[in-house]
Amino acid sequence: GARRLVAPVTALLSVLLLLGAPLFVRLASAAMNDLFVTAFFLAALDLVFRISRAPSTGRAILLGLCVGCGLVSKYTMAIACPVLAAAAIHEGTLWSRRREWAIGVVVATAIAGAWVLLGRRIGVFEGQGEWFDEMARTSTKSSFGFHYALDAVFTKLPSGLGVYQLPVLAGGVVAFARSGGATARMLAAWIALVSLPLLLTLPDNRYFLPAYPALAIVAARGTA
Repeated sequence: GARRLVAPVTALLSVLLLLGAPLFVRLASAAMNDLFVTAFFLAALDLVFRISRAPSTGRAILLGLCVGCGLVSKYTMAIACPVLAAAAIHEGTLWSRRREWAIGVVVATAIAGAWVLLGRRIGVFEGQGEWFDEMARTSTKSSFGFHYALDAVFTKLPSGLGVYQLPVLAGGVVAFARSGGATARMLAAWIALVSLPLLLTLPDNRYFLPAYPALAIVAARGTA
């Protein structure tokens, strides 16, 4: 997916920077589902780029499987949907590949719908709903929510990326701001569509992991 947005060397460097991010290293060795969500997210994004270039029913089904399995893994996979739409807009195929997108939506809905029905039957959503309501109310309190969001941006993000990556990240932001273009808009949309909803609801560090590949691409550009 990164090779569709930037040069191959920059794409390779972004992978190395992502693998070197402390948050990625910590979650890769932990029994948590955030890494699964990120894997499904990236696979779905790569499939959007592939379908845009070479549409096929098989790839559309795989796209639906990635999104559906991601939703079953964790509800935060929902933030992938607007990013995938932004990728289709970036490729200019939001309308021309509507058959493939429709197949993906049907498959993903079938998987997520089956899990919702099963979850309601066995009662798992009652406890989850209470926990989510409590966390959402806590994080949206005027004082706590504001400080929680600031902590996510100024403490958790630098520690998750690695402070050593911040200079090249800043350089990448400047480089993309100067060059502009579709790639810069796509990366900005990717980061914003993942980060803004979380900042307003549950700005926990690990939830931002799907935005880290985009940040790694920006940082890799900053090394040029």
